Amino acid sequence: MVNSVPEILHSVFGFDHFRGVQEDVVERVLAGRHTLAVMPTGAGKSLCYQLPAVAREGTALVISPLIALMHDQIRSANAIGLRAASLTSADADREQTVRRFKSGELDLLYVAPERATGEAFRRTVNQVNLSLIAIDEAHCVSEWGHDFRPDYRQLRPLLEEHSDVPRLALTATADSRTRADILAQLSIPEEGLILAGFDRPNIRYHVRPRDGLNAQLKLDKLNGSAGFKKRAELGAV
Repeated sequence: MVNSVPEILHSVFGFDHFRGVQEDVVERVLAGRHTLAVMPTGAGKSLCYQLPAVAREGTALVISPLIALMHDQIRSANAIGLRAASLTSADADREQTVRRFKSGELDLLYVAPERATGEAFRRTVNQVNLSLIAIDEAHCVSEWGHDFRPDYRQLRPLLEEHSDVPRLALTATADSRTRADILAQLSIPEEGLILAGFDRPNIRYHVRPRDGLNAQLKLDKLNGSAGFKKRAELGAV
């Protein structure tokens, strides 16, 4: 590692400390161990592979199911100085990205599972030094996952060709049956499961009897706008 983890966390990502199980996940990846992290939305899953991508030599290959999600994460990564790109049907600079990937000029390369399983892409990957392989939205690996994508279950050849590269599967949605299937499909040991739970303490649900629907909707709208304005004043938005 070129710098210590606390230095990278602070200087690159602007944080003084990890949240929740982030540190446990990052430590496993940096130690080269395969991991499945189940963390609620908003718990900072992307940092769990972005920080190791900076700390380890090579390029992190990130497998993600949605182009919009990839591009959003690339914008965020580039904004803090990370060298990130994607290879998708929506990218016009694919040849340039492949050149940067092969020459080691990228910290992160995002691809869809359909591309990751292709033989041509796998041949390209074989020419590159990988720091890690991250499988985002990993519940798609499982036939029990509600966003099932068949190519997620075809990742084994790629992973086996790079068995010495730490793999990190990430999801916010996985019951015990799905978790077991993900571990088996991606050859992650049971001790590699880090389960943070699904609770999001910043979300509250309120149930009230329906009594004057139009009036209630107007009141909720006013309260919502007032709450948003107050949070903005406090710098919490």
